[in-house]
Amino acid sequence: MSQGSAEAVYLLIHFTMDTKILSGNAEKAKVSNAKTRFPKRAPFEFYPTPPEAVRALLSVEQFDGSIWEPAC
Repeated sequence: MSQGSAEAVYLLIHFTMDTKILSGNAEKAKVSNAKTRFPKRAPFEFYPTPPEAVRALLSVEQFDGSIWEPAC
């Protein structure tokens, strides 16, 4: 499943669940997106990739040479 289709499935499921819970308060229902799911970040700050994500990537891919963190 591509990232776009996975996001579409998530949004569809999330929206359906919200509207069932609110039942009648449609104005309060909202579709989740990147702005509502993740906290705001300061621009140009250093946000390193979590080590568990690096380990997961390296367990299935191989790279030659060095890779800089900002280049990923």
